[in-house]
Amino acid sequence: MQISAEMQENTENLCDKANESAYDILHIPPKHIGDIWRHVVPFLIMGMQANPRMTIREIADGLVDQSVQLWVVAPKDEERGLVGCFLTSVERDAGEWVVSLYGLGGREARKWVMACHAAMQGFGRSQGAARVRLAGRSAWKRLLPDYAVTAEMENGHLVYEKAVGA
Repeated sequence: MQISAEMQENTENLCDKANESAYDILHIPPKHIGDIWRHVVPFLIMGMQANPRMTIREIADGLVDQSVQLWVVAPKDEERGLVGCFLTSVERDAGEWVVSLYGLGGREARKWVMACHAAMQGFGRSQGAARVRLAGRSAWKRLLPDYAVTAEMENGHLVYEKAVGA
């Protein structure tokens, strides 16, 4: 799936602002979710295997009420189409705002997870968040060395957190 020119103009690409990356991390506005939904559901299902926080129906409801945000990952060369997606929510935890990233799924995530990190740091700053949080396999410790492991989940996955701006 290629991102259309109209959709590209209406998305927010925080990756370019955050670092030089071979990938665009694009926030999909609610009015374009229907255009892209069938392309992202397989990635969301992949990602929810690691952290089954919500069902696909709950995700769809969250996207409609805007309590959940949809992000896609696309190579800047635009030849390969989408390679992944993930969801975010901004929530209160221990008296501060936290950006939670979940449902991250796609092809060759190890190549673009740092672009997600940079984009989420920028998104966190724009939302007044103090931390960014995500869950993933223990092998991600190598990919996210600056993140603290704050918990272990029942399925063996770890919860990673990093202060925004750190």
